[in-house]
Amino acid sequence: MARESQLVEKIARALPTGKCGTSRLRLGIGDDAAVLSPAGGTEWVLSCDAFLEHVHFEAKTHPPDSVGYKALARASSDLAAMGATPRFYLLTLALPAGAARTSGFPTSAALRLAKNSSPLHSHSRTSHSAARRSFAGQSSLERSSAGRSSADRSLVDRSFVGRGFSHDRTSARGSAASAPGAPSAGWLNAFLKGMARASRELGITIIGGDTTKSDRILISITVLGEITPGRALTRSGAHPGDIIYVSGKLGRAQLGLELVLRGHARNRQLRALVQPHLYPKIRIELGSWLARHQIASSSMDLSDGLSSDLARLCTASKVGAKIYASKVPSVSIPPAAARKLGQQKLDPLQLALHGGEDYELLFTVSPRQAKNPSRAPGAASLTAIGEITRNRQLILVHPDGHNEPLESHGWDPFR
Repeated sequence: MARESQLVEKIARALPTGKCGTSRLRLGIGDDAAVLSPAGGTEWVLSCDAFLEHVHFEAKTHPPDSVGYKALARASSDLAAMGATPRFYLLTLALPAGAARTSGFPTSAALRLAKNSSPLHSHSRTSHSAARRSFAGQSSLERSSAGRSSADRSLVDRSFVGRGFSHDRTSARGSAASAPGAPSAGWLNAFLKGMARASRELGITIIGGDTTKSDRILISITVLGEITPGRALTRSGAHPGDIIYVSGKLGRAQLGLELVLRGHARNRQLRALVQPHLYPKIRIELGSWLARHQIASSSMDLSDGLSSDLARLCTASKVGAKIYASKVPSVSIPPAAARKLGQQKLDPLQLALHGGEDYELLFTVSPRQAKNPSRAPGAASLTAIGEITRNRQLILVHPDGHNEPLESHGWDPFR
């Protein structure tokens, strides 16, 4: 494996690092920690997100550039849900030896690499072993909840999948470094290319992080956003009578995942169908608009499925909800995709209710603000699907008028 300093330099060269000495970034990559100087009259919004091989993606199945893109996009979706503008992020990356080779990258004096020190670190050098223990512990937790089936079970045989691969059937294999199909040296190049693309699209800059070695690919990203004081959107502001909105069509990412697991990640004919899973588009502009104009009473992103995320919003707001099946904007399954899925018949409504990783926004609006969403960025993609109720139950109303409880069957890594 190449020296860690070479790996760090490769990351720094590949990703937009920003210019030190600007109004917000005082000191970036090159020291033990970054130094930020918030602009006057703003608040920071912070979130972190883990993206793990064998839990959220498979290196031999998912294109490496999509892993890099999605890792940053999904972390930034939390900022969109709060109405914040993305600014900076920290990247922690653990790689098998085969994926971390960095030959051909000369040392850059500009990075001021210190002997036995990694300038991408955002903490002291003594934390290396602790970081490795932390990753090992996280992996074992994920394995204990997700790895209950035999290791040779095929991906296509897994149960209904949401944010990760399976509620209870994602196999945690042995060493990824020695397994057939383990990531090669080229994997890192493509991964960084995808992350750089997401960084540019989101307007977010890397300022530090950490690197280490692992038997599988482990990614953790901390994102920092900026917002006007007091304008951050939360899950806890919904009131009875508020109208429930979602952006986009739901279930698209789940359909994409089903096709990717059947080997169609690079199928040009199905490209539009797999894109929402591989390269999700984040609603930064919509979230910022809702916060800036104080339109939404509550908000969150749809990462784990509507049924699960709506339940979380209602719990935080101490309310219930009634949604109408006929109004839920569900994914369409074209004949070409249906043929590729073979005997598996997917119900668009079930995909929309329980499929994860759409990264659309779920938000509520008071009746007096009912006309305002029509002025929002991407207003044509917004749909009112129901209303908030006093009764702390989630109810699904079918087209024939009968009601049933809406149970949370979205992604849960510990289920």
